[in-house]
Amino acid sequence: MTENLNVFFKENNTKIENVEYIVSNRFKDNKGNPIKWEIKILSTSEMNHLREHYTTQKLTKGILVPTIDNNNYMKAFITKCIVYPNLNDKALQDSYNVYEPYELLEEMLTVGEFNNLVGYITDLHDYNAQEVVDDIKKG
Repeated sequence: MTENLNVFFKENNTKIENVEYIVSNRFKDNKGNPIKWEIKILSTSEMNHLREHYTTQKLTKGILVPTIDNNNYMKAFITKCIVYPNLNDKALQDSYNVYEPYELLEEMLTVGEFNNLVGYITDLHDYNAQEVVDDIKKG
């Protein structure tokens, strides 16, 4: 086999495109069609950065044990993946009387819509939160 490492160069790597997903039939365009949300698939480095940001070291019986704030990690993960609508838009947040992207999602969506969105995003990333926690514990 002839080695051709050029195929692995960044410029030859196929870009992962954002995907569209109808989160709710309640948000419609002027023709009555459901609005598609734009979802970004995070890179490994983005995921690692999030994980590191929400991981602290706690002293347990004289040993530093990494602990992840799973609740805030998941909030950041979900909101970082949503490109459209822009959850950081002040006017959008003001219309729901909230000031954080995750709170906006909670106000905009029903429980079922929210759970479907989270499930879709995690499936896109082939992601299991418990696996992340286990990986962190392993060091």
